[in-house]
Amino acid sequence: LARTNSANADYGVSYVLLTLLIVVLGGVAVTGGFGKVLGVILALVALQFLSTGFNMLLVRFGGSNFFRDFAWGLLLLVVASITAWRAQRRSAGGAGRPQPPRDVSADGDS
Repeated sequence: LARTNSANADYGVSYVLLTLLIVVLGGVAVTGGFGKVLGVILALVALQFLSTGFNMLLVRFGGSNFFRDFAWGLLLLVVASITAWRAQRRSAGGAGRPQPPRDVSADGDS
């Protein structure tokens, strides 16, 4: 910004997908909630390893850099789908469980 003496509104657009992917892989709920910093750091390291692997493969096979964005988007969809599926199973699993029988003699009536 200081060198060109101008600003553009879309300078950080290329990092939005990557940021969302790191946060979702780190265990932070997309709908709001809490996450752990360690999970986000581990997701960041894992994606850096994947990015390095993509760089090696793209140079070797002469592929496109758009493949990396496609892979990040596909990974984001897969992780978000798995997270939503697990949340749905967790919420549906609690309502369908049979309750243990209640001991009526423990009420103090003997």
